[in-house]
Amino acid sequence: MADLAKRAGASVGAFYGRFEGKAALLESLDERVFDQGRANWTERLSSETNRGRSRDEVLRAVVSDVVGMRRRHKGLLRSLALYVRSGAAPAGFLARARTLNRFVARRLLELLQEAPRKVDHPAPLGAVNLVLRILDSTTRDAILFEDLGLFPALSDRELIESLLPTLTICLDGPGRRGSHD
Repeated sequence: MADLAKRAGASVGAFYGRFEGKAALLESLDERVFDQGRANWTERLSSETNRGRSRDEVLRAVVSDVVGMRRRHKGLLRSLALYVRSGAAPAGFLARARTLNRFVARRLLELLQEAPRKVDHPAPLGAVNLVLRILDSTTRDAILFEDLGLFPALSDRELIESLLPTLTICLDGPGRRGSHD
């Protein structure tokens, strides 16, 4: 706590005057992270930002944003992924993550349905959730844990171009491959 207070330019007493302990500090920080995440996604997925984009252009923008964000914040996001996988993440953190994920999925579906060539899957929200799960897990492994060497490293461009056809097929639904036949 002394190191943390010193880095913040405050006294340990000032820290404890504001927070009951480390857990309260982490709770406050992850509230901020999720608030900022929601604000960022709200902007990225706004109708104004995406006006005139086709469904595939919206999907490309989302994939590019996720890849870029993962690359820029690799260290922090890797630490968070390990923290969650350790089982140590508090219930509040997990609840906020689920809430943000539901928000992104619903808003992305709304946005994709505004575009020409809508989601053509019998369960559109399920399809969008699958797209986001594939995007999340693939970029997590390919960027945050690429040093494990389980797969050949991909450039961001290669990763984006490899993901897009698969994600598009998920949105088209079973037996509806559209232009990807």
